[in-house]
Amino acid sequence: MALEDILGETQTIKIFDFLAENPEDNYTVLEISENLKIPKSVVKTKLMEMQVNGLIEFNEKAQDYGLKNNQLVQYLIKATIMNSFICEE
Repeated sequence: MALEDILGETQTIKIFDFLAENPEDNYTVLEISENLKIPKSVVKTKLMEMQVNGLIEFNEKAQDYGLKNNQLVQYLIKATIMNSFICEE
């Protein structure tokens, strides 16, 4: 179950779900683009929006992105998990 299953399919949600699959890992724009088959220019734009909204953080040294460890991100992940249990009942 993914956030996409709750809120619908958008590129931002696809990126969030991708990052949430391995929250300890970070990914470059190219890795996200290739894995999700979304153009790099779109990925860059969406990542900037997600960063402004406190969902992700950018590691300048490694030039990659990962989920931010904050209450908002934790809530979204928990909501996804809770929804998966509700849908299985």
